[in-house]
Order: sequence, then structure tokens, then C-alpha cells
Amino acid sequence: MYMRTELVDGLWTLFYDGSELFNHELQSERFPIERRSHFAQQYWKERELWQQVIVLDGVSIIPRQTFHGCKNIKRVILPNTVTRIEGWAFSKCILLDDVKWSMHLEFIGLNAFKCCALKHGFIPSHLLM
Repeated sequence: MYMRTELVDGLWTLFYDGSELFNHELQSERFPIERRSHFAQQYWKERELWQQVIVLDGVSIIPRQTFHGCKNIKRVILPNTVTRIEGWAFSKCILLDDVKWSMHLEFIGLNAFKCCALKHGFIPSHLLM
């Protein structure tokens, strides 16, 4: 897994490499943080900082629930290699109002952007939803 976070244009930015971020240990608040693995603890703390996600070139799929509940994400930049955004991928990203869409996007899964602040977006005619 190669992801990094740094300040870009005044926003804490995650450079996302396509890794599967969602799993029960990482996402469940039912597990006290001291019982989670070191990676899970670091992930849980850092995800609250993310304000922008830049998906790295070569990533083709944003997996299910990857950024679910990342309440501070405002902007997402998708390279043209992204063809699928799976269900709930950005759900409950309540500040998300700016997405640079992939021109090759073919599929957006169920509730992928539920409870976001998006007001408009590019929807290709060939897109499956």
C-alpha cells in the first residue's frame, strides 16, 4: 500500500493508490481504538484530516465504501483511468461538493455519493447507474 497525505493548496490531501480501505476492523466504531491494529489506528486518525482526495493515475476502481463517512473531504480528483465507482464509495462525505470526473467513467454504484454536497456533475451518456 502506497498512500501519502500532504498539504496541497491549503487542503490536507490523500494521494489514493486504489487500496481497499474498508474493512470491519478499520471502520467499526464498536471496536475501541486501543484494540485496533497500528495501521487501523493510524488510518482512523488520518481519515478525519483528509480534505481532498487525488486518485493516482492507473487506478480503475474506487471500491465500495472506501471513503464512506470521511466528513471533511471537499474535493475529489479522478484520473481518466477510473472507470468504476462502487456503491457507497463517497457516501456521507457531507462537505464533498467538487469532483473532477474521469472522462472514461462507466459505472457509479448505488448511493456512491449519498449525503454529499454535490449540486452538479458530469454524467457521460454511456454511464451505468
